[in-house]
Amino acid sequence: MTTALLMQLITVTALIEGIPPETALAIAKLESNYSMAATGLAGEVGAFQILPSSSTFTVKQLRDPLINVKEGMRILKLAKDKCKHQEDNTWTVCFNAGVTGGSRIKHPRLFPYYKKYVQTKEQLKSKIRTISKKKMVAYVKN
Repeated sequence: MTTALLMQLITVTALIEGIPPETALAIAKLESNYSMAATGLAGEVGAFQILPSSSTFTVKQLRDPLINVKEGMRILKLAKDKCKHQEDNTWTVCFNAGVTGGSRIKHPRLFPYYKKYVQTKEQLKSKIRTISKKKMVAYVKN
């Protein structure tokens, strides 16, 4: 699956699940640079770097983009709903550290993962704006 298709899948799935698409895209970018082939040091798999031990799916199943994205959204939604940190998307630390581990973080804005997440999200927002403007200009010209 191409990066563009994976990003579209993430965007649509995020919208369906009630997760801000730019948040889901930033997490996948940060976790794996949108690579389904990515494997983490602890055995995390795919675009959302999901640990098979925290999922009902096998490593082979988690290599499937549809399953990986769906499972990634399930975990994102769980983090969003259960994390004690809610201000300015600080709940994303609970995606990275787990709901229990993330909730133990006293200052989530100082957590390195959160800082990288914010930076990645801002880069994506400006990239999306640039792409949207180019599409609008192309549409108007045609």
